Amino acid sequence: MTLDLAGRSSRVAALAAVSCTAASCAQLAGVEPWQPRDAVPSGGSAGADGGSSSAGGEGGALSACGNGSREDGEDCDDGDEDDGDGCDTSCHRRCDGPESDDYAEDPSTGHCYRLRIVEQANWAEAEVSCQDWSGHLVTITSLDEQTLVQGLHRGTTALDPWIGASDGGSEGKYVWVTGEPFQYTAWAAGQPNGEEIADEDCVLLVIESQLLWHDAACYLPRSWICERSTGL
Repeated sequence: MTLDLAGRSSRVAALAAVSCTAASCAQLAGVEPWQPRDAVPSGGSAGADGGSSSAGGEGGALSACGNGSREDGEDCDDGDEDDGDGCDTSCHRRCDGPESDDYAEDPSTGHCYRLRIVEQANWAEAEVSCQDWSGHLVTITSLDEQTLVQGLHRGTTALDPWIGASDGGSEGKYVWVTGEPFQYTAWAAGQPNGEEIADEDCVLLVIESQLLWHDAACYLPRSWICERSTGL
């Protein structure tokens, strides 16, 4: 089943070029760098009267869960009543969702991982989908994280899933969509081979290589893995 991307074509078009540099890859051809959707500026959120929207009466600050602005005591606040989008109606992060997908949580970091099994998308579409989930394509920065992601995929029917790495800005210079240092790698033997095969600028995990990394053409429809913080 293909991904329904109605209303998101402009972001997909910008991402599809996969034109970025090591310093600005997170912007991905004009798309804003990834950040938590409900991030709150250090000074707090201002209300209509210029004060803090979390300020209460004489009793002190009160949380206003459901107003679309994260305040003290809330993991998130997306202003809706959809528990399935990862931010529930109690303003707590959840590491679950539609039963068609698989999930895993790293208790040491509070990060949630979501494997999209049934749907397929190209690399740019997959990143947009992860952003709509308040996350990003997974960035694998350690052996422990690689092992967790491999375990999430094993036993499923998902195709080789996209991860959040690309060398679209400079051939052979891979960067993460978040701008994190690209230090840990888990390339399969003979990979990456984009210098030999044109247009292989995006990275996925390949089942036949024990879910090690391959570079591949970004336009291919594949499964994908998202990552986000649960606010823990």
